[in-house]
Amino acid sequence: MQLQQALAAQQVLVQAIRQEEQIDQHVLDAFSHIPRHEFVLEFYERVLNNKHVAWRQHKQTEIREDAWLQLVYRDAALTTRLDANGFPGSSSSMPSIMAAMLQALQIKRGQRVLEIGTGTGYNAALLAYLVGDPHLVTTIDVEKELVELAEPAILRCIGPGMTIIAGDGLRGVESNAPYDRIIATGSYPNVPHPWLDQLAPGGLLLMNLQRNLANIMLLLKKAEQGVIAGKILPIKASFMPLHDGTGAYYRCPVPHKPIEPVLQELSSPPSFQPSNLSHKEFGFFFQ
Repeated sequence: MQLQQALAAQQVLVQAIRQEEQIDQHVLDAFSHIPRHEFVLEFYERVLNNKHVAWRQHKQTEIREDAWLQLVYRDAALTTRLDANGFPGSSSSMPSIMAAMLQALQIKRGQRVLEIGTGTGYNAALLAYLVGDPHLVTTIDVEKELVELAEPAILRCIGPGMTIIAGDGLRGVESNAPYDRIIATGSYPNVPHPWLDQLAPGGLLLMNLQRNLANIMLLLKKAEQGVIAGKILPIKASFMPLHDGTGAYYRCPVPHKPIEPVLQELSSPPSFQPSNLSHKEFGFFFQ
């Protein structure tokens, strides 16, 4: 692939990101240095065929070079994998959304980062550029095949040193903890406790929380005393639910015991039982 064409297409994407969001130069530089086309060698486009939804596959090897670069460097999410039922199983997220999330994490050089959901490896490579050393980045994905595809692309773009694991991301990666930053590129109905346990004091965790009617981008901070506080960010995005590797989505357990009182009126401040969020009826009411 001709380098000049690729660089030109890459800069078009960077300019699109610059116009969409208030993004720091450090984050823009990451998108300028990490080539998206190295991580997306094929993708699926949803089309309407006789009133039925179908998927059209696009492969780098089957499309003219300049046309392929224009497709890959659009500011758009690209579905890169379908599951056994024909539903999207993995994607390269919309770059402007990725940039907004990286901006929200305030990533600095020298910080240790955990990514839940390696996918194509593109975001992991961006993280490595931002922290300045691939050895500081740990990324995990439940699908071994995705990890095997992402690893050589990561090596080509940022060199050796990153910890790339095939495994259950809900458990985090305790061996490399604590992390200054944790980012999840798949959605989940609550905040997994291992992520909070593995977050360093003062660290930030960013995830897409989805349950019933809620779809929010949640940024949490762990105080020095271990207290977790956070806020909902105005980032409009929806990520694919985390799954167990077979395509079955992870779901929060429903308590077997009757739901406890949600608020105790006499306590100050009112106390809240986090387990109530796993209760189907209350979860709907709460939202």
